[in-house]
Amino acid sequence: MNHTPTPWKVHYNRDTVNVRNTDGQRICTIDTMMDGQEATAAFIVRTCNSHDALVTTLEALLDEISGCGLVFKGYIDADSVKTAKTALKLAKCE
Repeated sequence: MNHTPTPWKVHYNRDTVNVRNTDGQRICTIDTMMDGQEATAAFIVRTCNSHDALVTTLEALLDEISGCGLVFKGYIDADSVKTAKTALKLAKCE
């Protein structure tokens, strides 16, 4: 199943803060009674809009690192690669 296409945007009105797609359809609503609702909506939008690019970039970097043997040669810290792989699995829900 695919998610609603990005980019998403934050829309403010009198009673709520909404996250909407480019067609104006509401993705979610954050009640204005919640502290930090504008920051939360901005975080949701920023995170979702950058997710695919970050995953693609991290996959490409990990492929490049493993293809060059940079960890084996000591140019790249093995723990950093392990952390990057863990983050990628988390981002891909694996």
